[in-house]
Amino acid sequence: MDTPGHKKAMTTLFLSQDKEMRALYEMRKTAQLDEQSALDYAETRGRSEVAMNLLRKGSMSTEEITEATGFSEAEITGLKKQRN
Repeated sequence: MDTPGHKKAMTTLFLSQDKEMRALYEMRKTAQLDEQSALDYAETRGRSEVAMNLLRKGSMSTEEITEATGFSEAEITGLKKQRN
């Protein structure tokens, strides 16, 4: 048996039997989640800054800004309110 589910079960069994390995696994997993969270935050902040710059220029419609940034119209409206 060499299925992904079997490998995961064996890894889980192995980690559950060794406290040090389990702790290392948990630390690594936490670090990966923290890194992904930081990247997600940076991406959202960057898109927000682009949207704010486009709003300041005033030459694009809300629809065009949503297309350029991937934000919803409600999110763009919220950014407009923050700007004022």
